[in-house]
Order: sequence, then structure tokens, then C-alpha cells
Amino acid sequence: MNELVYKFAENEIEYDGVREVRQHVFVEEQEIPENLVFGGDPGDDENLVVVLEGTSVIGTARIVFPSHDTAKIERMAVLGKYRNRGVGRKMMAFMVSEIKNQGLAKVYLHAQYTAVDFYKSCGFRDIGKTFKEAGIKHIKMELDLFDIIPSDTEDYIDHRKN
Repeated sequence: MNELVYKFAENEIEYDGVREVRQHVFVEEQEIPENLVFGGDPGDDENLVVVLEGTSVIGTARIVFPSHDTAKIERMAVLGKYRNRGVGRKMMAFMVSEIKNQGLAKVYLHAQYTAVDFYKSCGFRDIGKTFKEAGIKHIKMELDLFDIIPSDTEDYIDHRKN
């Protein structure tokens, strides 16, 4: 695959890419109503983008901070033709590394049930019971960041460019 850069969105072109990926994956593919995909975006979140060859956003996720020691990963999405190529795993490693570098203790997410095995392979464990979110079966999953050793994420640090 061509050069991919994993970074936080910094400009309007990248934020447009975030919206385009969410629109395609969540609204068009999964038929989730737009107001659930785009509504309620907090102002102090961080949007990860995966940029292909410096121009096209092919993946995105959002990190929010519900408490002083916890982060939540939301709206993780990769365009269809780039799935099953390791992009999602590198996105997760990048985000976990960044969150851990901020000194936070835990990260959690609400996993679509079809993606539970992927998140488990990234070190998350499911907690609680399944529930419906946007009409789709989910389960809460978490990762204790004190259980992560640096070598789990350092392979992906080189993918960051400022």
C-alpha cells in the first residue's frame, strides 16, 4: 500500500476528510442517521486521520475525554477498500500510544458487535452486557493502559508526521 500517515486532524481539508469517511461508512454503508453520526461533537476532542499520500483521508477515529484519567475512542472507520490491510490496527496503536503518553489510566469504546474480535486482538476486553446504539448491537470494551508495555505501540510511532 502507498504511504499512509497517522496523525491528528489539523486543518479544514483533513476535517472535511473526517466528515467524508464518516458519511460513507456510517451513513451510507450502515444506514445510521446523520444526526447520530455528526451530532453532539464535543469541542475538545481529537480526530485521528489516516492520510494516503498526503491527500486523501481513508480512515478516522475520535478520542474524547470523559474524565481526567480516561479516554473514549469513538467513530472509528476505514473506507472499505482499505480494510483488512492493517490500517485499523495501526490506528488503534497510534491512539493508544498517544493516550498513554498523556498519562491516562484507561481507554474504552463501544464496539459494534461485529468488531469485537478486532478490538480484543488490540488488547481490549469486553465489560458489561450488550446494548443497542444507533440500532446496532454494541458492547463496552476497555483497555487498562498500565498493562501496555512500550513495545506494544512503538512500531507505529514512525507513522506520525508533524
